[in-house]
Amino acid sequence: MIVFLALALATACNSNGAPDGPGDGNGPPGGAVDSDKGLPPIGGPSDLDESQKRYYIDSRSIYLAGNPAAWEVRRTEILATKGHAGQEFLIVLLGLAEQDPERDAVHQEVARAELSKVLRDIAASGDDWGCWYFMHMFLRGDMVFANSSFVPTCIQTGKPLYPYVRRLINEGDLKEIQLGSVYQALGGAGRDLAVADLAHFYDRHSGPDGSILRASCMTGLGLAASESAIDALSKGLDDPDSFVREEAIKGLTCIGSAKAVPALIKALKMSKKFREKNAILERLRQIAGDKGKKIGDTPAAWEEWWRSNGGRQG
Repeated sequence: MIVFLALALATACNSNGAPDGPGDGNGPPGGAVDSDKGLPPIGGPSDLDESQKRYYIDSRSIYLAGNPAAWEVRRTEILATKGHAGQEFLIVLLGLAEQDPERDAVHQEVARAELSKVLRDIAASGDDWGCWYFMHMFLRGDMVFANSSFVPTCIQTGKPLYPYVRRLINEGDLKEIQLGSVYQALGGAGRDLAVADLAHFYDRHSGPDGSILRASCMTGLGLAASESAIDALSKGLDDPDSFVREEAIKGLTCIGSAKAVPALIKALKMSKKFREKNAILERLRQIAGDKGKKIGDTPAAWEEWWRSNGGRQG
């Protein structure tokens, strides 16, 4: 790990608690995901000889040169021939070095898109060590990594990463802020697969001390953007904590289904924020189609439309 960070970032990043490298390769076989257990161990750091170091330095130069065709050839070669060491290099390069918060947003987005491609390829390869490695990076990293890299990458990678994120739930030493990020990543990666899990975790954190995690569950349900999340998000509208209610409203505005209309109208009645009301009205008008342009901004106007339209979209 230290070698790859030196190559990719030219700094001693091991001080942030980042995970060790591939080691002996005795991790779980591809696809061996058990949601009732925590993460599998991933061994010690990689040892590279001088030719290997030069290869990875050259690989980084190819990436930074900005030639997509040349980089695709090199990335494919690394995944096909370099084993766990290659997976480690790509994840460290794209997940840490090239998503540094000090870099511009476009640069970070390009790196995130490349990392998502890598993780999807690894998950489908039959040797998914790199997916576990990425989870360990989250566990031992800081919240800058969680917010700028981990959650957005999980969202962009999608369902192939969901079972790996799901295993993080069983890590007993997660801090509250980490667990909140996991809930958001679950919804963003798993979409409809995550709805039942997030509804369950929302209920698990009932009580005044659980409001932050309940809000994270609502955020995750919104990121799922699934019709199946409507009931759980509607439940969030009745939460005693105002922040949780706000996240439930945001989540409902992510769902463009007629089934969300009653909950959106309820949210419109509750909302006291101008921007929030506009988001609700924008979603209602999108669902209503051409008729939406003629409907007023009040909950009563939308209730009348919903009754006269027979509970149908458009």
